[in-house]
Amino acid sequence: RDLNSNFCLVQLQLNKMADAVISAVKAAGSFDEKLVAAMKGICDTKKFALANSWWVDGDVVIATNKPYYVPNPKSQAYREKSVEFKFPSNKGIPGRVWAGQKVEWKDSVQSFTPEQYPRVTVAKECGIHCSFGVPVMKDGAFKCMVEFFLFEKKDRDEDVIKFAEDVIAAI
Repeated sequence: RDLNSNFCLVQLQLNKMADAVISAVKAAGSFDEKLVAAMKGICDTKKFALANSWWVDGDVVIATNKPYYVPNPKSQAYREKSVEFKFPSNKGIPGRVWAGQKVEWKDSVQSFTPEQYPRVTVAKECGIHCSFGVPVMKDGAFKCMVEFFLFEKKDRDEDVIKFAEDVIAAI
């Protein structure tokens, strides 16, 4: 096979995976169930260790008692410690995604200062490196954001971002 044929086969497989995840999201019932189906589909397909949703509560975003998905048990400790944080607008990835309503990707948060990434100490303790956040819009308004995590460093991946945006848009 030539390189072009292999590329076309990979694209076809990616499209089929996206279609399957989007179908699962659309088939789910409530908004929260659709959100969990989206987080599960993105984590399982793209091998993320954790997905956490952050919701506006007054002048901060919080994760307490909000939908999340933990496919890797090692990431549960990071989830449990993360929910103790609250992020005002423009602070941390959740606050910046909320304020800017656009994707933010950090290939490795471990080299950040606490000002740049308030959970840096927790990330180091739990082995979290890569983090990226995606806004969830509903009827043109910010509903929440989902943050995904990896235990390894990963450069910004536009294919992963597009996949996540397409799946989340199906909610």
